[in-house]
Amino acid sequence: MKPLVLLMIFFSCSASAAEIYRWVDENGKVHYSDTKPGQGEKAEEVKPQIRNPAEPDEGEIRRREYLKSADLLDAEKEAEERLSQPDRERQMAEGISQRRKAGRCREARVKYGVTFEEMPIYWTEYGDIRPDWSRDYYVGSREYIADKDRPAIRDQITDELYRYCDDPLNQDLQVAAYNDWVDQEYCRVEELDLEMALKPRTRTPDDEVERIRARIAQYCR
Repeated sequence: MKPLVLLMIFFSCSASAAEIYRWVDENGKVHYSDTKPGQGEKAEEVKPQIRNPAEPDEGEIRRREYLKSADLLDAEKEAEERLSQPDRERQMAEGISQRRKAGRCREARVKYGVTFEEMPIYWTEYGDIRPDWSRDYYVGSREYIADKDRPAIRDQITDELYRYCDDPLNQDLQVAAYNDWVDQEYCRVEELDLEMALKPRTRTPDDEVERIRARIAQYCR
């Protein structure tokens, strides 16, 4: 049997296969054989590392992980398909309800913050409360609120906070919501200024246009 063929067969056999010997002759050539060489040749028994078939290699591990993830995705898809139409509609309605509740909470926090502004405030025709500041862009009808009426209105808004907010008395959330709204107001004003500045008839200097754009980058996040 040729040594190369023997070597290939050897590495495909189990650990109980015949013993294989390796030696180097006087010319430096390496030999493999299933029989020991003559006494003049020093040979060593080759004991290949045969992996336990029960232990998967890296490729098999990746394949199993992929199949596992695919099975999980299929299971999730099957679970979703098992939902009846009323169940899906209920879940969708609950999601919309949560988003509406969060929106109402934010609106209440904004109105609550406006009542503390040291300037005139008013009701809009849409039921919002706005401050009458110098850059106010609201153009609808207004119903101004007297200072003496602010505490009572604030109590009404507090009821809305308890109704729509999970943490109605959290001052950090209150300040964050109001500051976000103020930034949006400034953003809207700067966008209107930029729209006007870019009109040819205004002949706004380029450096002023850049300043407006910088303010937009600051407030419009």
